Amino acid sequence: MDAPIGRELVVEDIYCGYGRRSALSNMGILPGVRLFIVKRGAFGGPILVNVGGSQVAIGRGLAAKIDVKVLR
Repeated sequence: MDAPIGRELVVEDIYCGYGRRSALSNMGILPGVRLFIVKRGAFGGPILVNVGGSQVAIGRGLAAKIDVKVLR
C-alpha cells in the first residue's frame, strides 16, 4: 500500500490467499472500501489505517498486497 498519509483511498483489489483475505475482511478492508493511512511505523514497522472509523495496524508485507487508488 504505497500511498500518501492522510489522503482518502479506495481499495481496488487484494492479492493474497484466502486466510489473509479473510483476516483483512474481518478488519473491514475489502475491495471498494474507503480508508486512509494514519501513519507508518519506523524501520519498516506496521502501517496504521483508519477504516470505517476504526484504526487498525497492518504489517508492511500484507499492506503491499493491497492495491489502492487515491481519491483526493
